[in-house]
Amino acid sequence: MERIVVGVDGSPASLKALSWADGIAQPSGATLVVVRAGLASKADISRDLYAELGDKARRELDGWCKDRGLAVTPESVVSDEDPRVALVAVSGEQQAGLLVIGARGTSSLAGTFLGGVAQHLAQHPTFPLAIVPADAAIETRHIVVGVDGSPGSLASARFCADLASALAVSVTAVHAQEPFAEWVPASDPDGWQRHAQTQVREWAAPIAAADVPVEVVVDRDIHPVAALTRALQARPGSIAVVGTRGQGGFAGLRLGRVPLQLLHHAGCPVVIVPHGQA
Repeated sequence: MERIVVGVDGSPASLKALSWADGIAQPSGATLVVVRAGLASKADISRDLYAELGDKARRELDGWCKDRGLAVTPESVVSDEDPRVALVAVSGEQQAGLLVIGARGTSSLAGTFLGGVAQHLAQHPTFPLAIVPADAAIETRHIVVGVDGSPGSLASARFCADLASALAVSVTAVHAQEPFAEWVPASDPDGWQRHAQTQVREWAAPIAAADVPVEVVVDRDIHPVAALTRALQARPGSIAVVGTRGQGGFAGLRLGRVPLQLLHHAGCPVVIVPHGQA
């Protein structure tokens, strides 16, 4: 990825997201773009007051970046658009490879909840979206990716291959077969696992092709969130990568539910990769 966009509003979660994104940008050589959105609209106040508030917002944004001691010097963008609109618009303009936001927080200037922004963007992802909790570790030491053969999971495997290679970390590919899923006859009790592991390795082929070590975990009769959470907790410093519109092991799960539940249960950064991502 060449450019990473981060939404920053001064809240602890957004500042943690900023530090986390810096930790991704530095080893990958990506440009970091920080966005402060939700300023008062120029239609509602005088031109002079609008300019004054804009200058103040930019100074605050630059100050937050300086205080975090970032390894990458960021570009800054200030917008009076709603954060849900501005972050997507800036990501498009910047051709961002990743959009990063905090899981919680409020903007004292805009009065908007960044948590609500996170939930909205998780339900309507157009770019790979990383949601970072306020208590998440800054350093990414491992990646856990959910795979199920769907277009979303295949896109997440491709994204994971690039990210893991840039960060020089290993990957665990997790597949969860929900209850009553049978891929082979019941007379072959071990066959389902061999078959599933073969499938998972095929789905995770882009990761292995990038010379990234991949461990395969296949769980049966378990909810995908539980399977992913177990893998994440077993490997401290992990982040989760999941695709949208999953089928197979993730069938029937509404878009956004798995990543948002992972944030709640695992407390780690979660990256959502749109199913149409190249």
